[in-house]
Parts: sequence; C-alpha cells; structure tokens
Amino acid sequence: MATEVGRHHLVGLLGPLYSRLRRQQVLDNFLRGRIYEHVRSNPGVSSGKVQQAVGSGLSTICYHLQRLEQEEFVHSVRRGWYRHYYSTDVAHQEALGQSRRLQEDILRQVSDQPGIGQRALARSLRRSSSSVHHEVHRLEGLGLLTVARSGTLSRLYVDAPVGRRRAQSDSEE
Repeated sequence: MATEVGRHHLVGLLGPLYSRLRRQQVLDNFLRGRIYEHVRSNPGVSSGKVQQAVGSGLSTICYHLQRLEQEEFVHSVRRGWYRHYYSTDVAHQEALGQSRRLQEDILRQVSDQPGIGQRALARSLRRSSSSVHHEVHRLEGLGLLTVARSGTLSRLYVDAPVGRRRAQSDSEE
C-alpha cells in the first residue's frame, strides 16, 4: 500500500517532465527547428551532413531527427549505410516528382539506346553524372535496369519486363 502511494506521488512530481509535446510545440525547440529547416532546404540529407551544418553532437542530431520523424515532419529512407531525411511538406513531394521524372527519362533513353554508358546518358539528359548515377543505382535496386560493368565502363540495359511494358504503352498511343 505504501509503495502505491509513493509511486503515485512520484508520478505526480515527475509526470510534467515526461509530458508528450503537441505537434505544434515540436518545432519550438531552437535546435530542432534549425534541423528541420536544414532538412527542408536539403532533401535527402544524411544525419552527418545535418551535424556539420548545425554544429551539434551526432547523438543530439539523431534524437531530434527521430522526434521530427515521430511527429511526421520528416521521414527517412535508408540507402546503403546511411539514412537520408526528407521533409513531408509539399516541397519534398515536388522533389520526389522530379526524381520520378528523371527515372522515367533514364528508362526511356536506355530502352531507346541499349548499352548506353552512364556518362553518355548524363550528357544526353543534360544532368550531372552523380544524379544520373544515383537514379541508375535506385533503378537497378528495383530490378528495372541492368548495369553490365567492365572495369570502369558500365553499360545500361532495361530489364525485359519493363521493355515489354514500354513497347506495349508506345503501341497503344
């Protein structure tokens, strides 16, 4: 009985310290607000890059990113060793749309020119080699592209099911 009363008083004293923040109050923390703004202006940023930009400890950055993700201000995608953070607002959705358009352009170009190299693909799309490489890697992971590597040279091919679907959609138009 005495422990129940003590526990009740302990919860009464410490309860306010553990209160859950309302969604609107999450960004009231100065550092968390800076982190959120950095993620919004740099979609796909890793926690290490946020740390460099904001200038705080990595564990603190990770904690605040986790809080922002819990409250759905940001979401993360794991790519290889790193987790990349994106804002959930409209600007982020537009960035995703641009990424999808680039992926579609890559698939179209590779199906028109099987065996094209990544550098030639980047030149023909007028995009940076790194952005094309990133999207090619994603498409390869999804099984939509095959990358045949020989030393430093890589040739791109559209996998057969995608090529058939594309040919069907072209013939329907």
